[in-house]
Order: sequence, then C-alpha cells, then structure tokens
Amino acid sequence: MEIVFILKCLSVVFSIGLCVISFVLYRRTKLFLKNAYTSEGVVVSLLEVRGFSNGSRPSISYAPVVNFQDRYGNEIKFTSKNSSYPSAYTEGDRVEILYLLSNPENAKIKDFTSLWLGSVVLAAIGGVQLLCFVIFNIL
Repeated sequence: MEIVFILKCLSVVFSIGLCVISFVLYRRTKLFLKNAYTSEGVVVSLLEVRGFSNGSRPSISYAPVVNFQDRYGNEIKFTSKNSSYPSAYTEGDRVEILYLLSNPENAKIKDFTSLWLGSVVLAAIGGVQLLCFVIFNIL
C-alpha cells in the first residue's frame, strides 16, 4: 500500500513538473516574440530527417530549409527544428520568419507548431493528469 501511495505522489510531482516546463516554454516564447524581428523567407529545400516511430520502425519526416535577409541585408540560412510527414512546406513557399538580431541562425517560422506546440502539449498532458487527480481524489 505504501508503494502505491509513493507512485501516486511521484505521478503528481511529474504532472506538476510538466506544467512548470510548459510555463517556462511559454514565457521563453513570449520573450522571443517581444524581441524578435520579422522578415520574409523562402523555403529553398527540404531536409530529410530520419528517426524511429513506434519504437522500432524507421520513419522519415521533412524539415524546411529557409533563406531570408536580416534587417542589415545579410543572407541567413536556417533549418527549422520542426519536421513533419508529409512536409508542411514545399520548395519556393514564402514564409514569415521571426529572429533575434543577436542570433539570426536560430530563427523560427512564424507558425503555431514552431512557437507554441511544445508548451501546449506539455500543459495538456500535465494539466489533464492533475485534473484527474483532483476529480477522482486519487491521493
């Protein structure tokens, strides 16, 4: 019985941790948006990203490689950290870019996935778990 209680407590701590991480990601994104400059970029290619799905099956997704000019006219090329299958973008697509002057190579495409998906998913998982603990009085 003691082990079950400990596991429930650990699960609550884990859920709270997910919510805290989600909040940190949210604040970082808000700060990024506050300080970011915008530019228009062009998807110049799609980078094939290999990984594994379902634990063992190989999977392939595509990350857009984007060229844009910063406010000083410098050509910047970056690869989005987000990839998907099928690709959300095609070569030649024009996209709005957000970047910091201090680090334009870490630019982001201005879309929901690039900016908010991580914090929303973590908040949903942690929040639903915490809600279940409260509703069902699990502890």
